Amino acid sequence: MRLTFRGRMTAWYAATLSALLLVFAVQVYALVRAGLLGELDGALRADREYVEWMLDSSPERLEAGPEIPALPLLTVSLREGHRRDTEAWREAGLDGALVGLPYDTPILWSNAAGDTFRVLKAAPADDVRVALARPANDARVALHALALTLGIGLPSTLAFAVLGGLLLARRALRPVGAMAARARAITAERLDERLPVENPHDEFGELATVFNETLERLECSFDQLRRFTADASHQLRTPLAAMRAVGEAGLRGEVPAESLRETIASMLEEADRLASLTADLLTITRAEAGQLPLRRERLDIGTLVQEIAETLRPLAEEAGLALACDVEAGATVEADAALLRQAVINVLDNALRYTPTGGSVAMRVARRDGAVIVEVRDSGPGIAPEVRGREFERFVRGQSDAPGTGLGLAVARWTTEANGGRIEVAETGPTGTVVRIQFPAAAEA
Repeated sequence: MRLTFRGRMTAWYAATLSALLLVFAVQVYALVRAGLLGELDGALRADREYVEWMLDSSPERLEAGPEIPALPLLTVSLREGHRRDTEAWREAGLDGALVGLPYDTPILWSNAAGDTFRVLKAAPADDVRVALARPANDARVALHALALTLGIGLPSTLAFAVLGGLLLARRALRPVGAMAARARAITAERLDERLPVENPHDEFGELATVFNETLERLECSFDQLRRFTADASHQLRTPLAAMRAVGEAGLRGEVPAESLRETIASMLEEADRLASLTADLLTITRAEAGQLPLRRERLDIGTLVQEIAETLRPLAEEAGLALACDVEAGATVEADAALLRQAVINVLDNALRYTPTGGSVAMRVARRDGAVIVEVRDSGPGIAPEVRGREFERFVRGQSDAPGTGLGLAVARWTTEANGGRIEVAETGPTGTVVRIQFPAAAEA
């Protein structure tokens, strides 16, 4: 049988309380018993001292007859085998208590009539043996009453405590029931729902707050996924539609060889665009799944940037742009060369695409405060206000008719962060945009 959390909590509470009450009852009984017997033992010690005093001051009183009003329960074995017992001693049959009784160790003993005595056996002098007793019926009755009280009171107290524990557990766990009911109503279409938070400072409130934060992240992820799916569908549909239209146009009637070449070239261009889009999507997907292992090495980022600038210089010249590169020597980082190269290429390619003819693009590599900075500055129109802050999201482009797929900066952000760096738009405005990539500088060799 599997208990609910409330049942388990109540069971643990009942078990713990039972153990505590049992320990409490045993301690109370032991303390009361020790107190009552301590009083009797104190009286017996006083009686023994009185007998020792009589042996020293007037031994004839003990030899003549032990009928002493202060010691009604007394037996004395004197020198030369004489023994004297009080009448009360004989009537109580206390000789039975002396069988096997060690000296100076008081015990509780009950006779056949049910009377209880505290008995002490002592040897106050040579050849003198004394046994003393005190009635212990009152102590026995008190201990019996205490045991009865504890035996009846503790189970009833435990029963009321368990009942109260059940009620308290039900009340304490009421927020959990409310959260569970609300959580059942949350679906992928209703991720804007949130769990109720009665008290944000207690444990349940903290749990609900964390769960709500998780729901908020899930809602953002689902929104991004929806936008990504829609944007990816649009981006994939465009080149496919263009290829289909071009192909259908090429199949109509007699097509001159020159027109056919142009048709095939246009289809290849769209195919290249589709392949680039697919490669970028695959890169992002594998990156988010953690399937792109890094091969970190020490490299001179200035040399890498110069190589990239020379590689893309023909594109800049074809677009009528001036491309400059200013590199500070000795700027080294620990990074994956292939991923770092891809990040810089994407940023530079983005700048070349958005800079109008006659403009300029400048690249700079510098060291600053233990970091290596790579900046790409263009003279374009800047980032459109409606997309500022979202520059590194997938399929976001500054202009709806801008070239490219909108994945370049998204890939650049991941490849930069994967290498332990960060990328940001440092400046943007009507006179141009500055994209800054920053990496920790490599330790000196």
